Amino acid sequence: AEALADAVELGDCRKMVDAGGGSGLYSVYLCRKFPHLRSVVIDKPETLVAAREMIAGREEEDRIELLETDIAIDPLGENMDAVLLSDVVYEDSFAEKVLKNARASLRDKGLLIIRGYYYDPENPKSRFSSLFRLNQTVFNPNGSILTLPSVKKKVADMGFTITRVTPLTELSSLILARR
Repeated sequence: AEALADAVELGDCRKMVDAGGGSGLYSVYLCRKFPHLRSVVIDKPETLVAAREMIAGREEEDRIELLETDIAIDPLGENMDAVLLSDVVYEDSFAEKVLKNARASLRDKGLLIIRGYYYDPENPKSRFSSLFRLNQTVFNPNGSILTLPSVKKKVADMGFTITRVTPLTELSSLILARR
């Protein structure tokens, strides 16, 4: 989470949605670094239990809202400055639905932030990402494993302009794009 907060510039962002935000840790770190930022963490009810515990009592608590919704079906918000998709763009049909919802929720020139474990044929250290995604297929045997090039293509095909693709950590990647 700290690496992500250091890697993105949200100086002009006031509203962000953390779609499939899990524990809310990324929102905590981003709101800590950017004190003007407000975040809505969207996830399943059972996951938001952990998010409530993570956020409770933190200085950033009053700027992080929790919302129960299905990120592939329900709107992610309106006129958002940024959308964070961390480890949720991982399977073809689901990725397309989430990217479509992200695009619809962003304001013009809004920032799409994708963080995940993607195999990159140009980065030998990304082999871990293949194992991570292989584990995901255990839970969804009909799913597919997206590589970094295939995620970039999906983002571009959805009408985003990719501004940066870089390793975030030794094992994860970061894609930044504008609507």
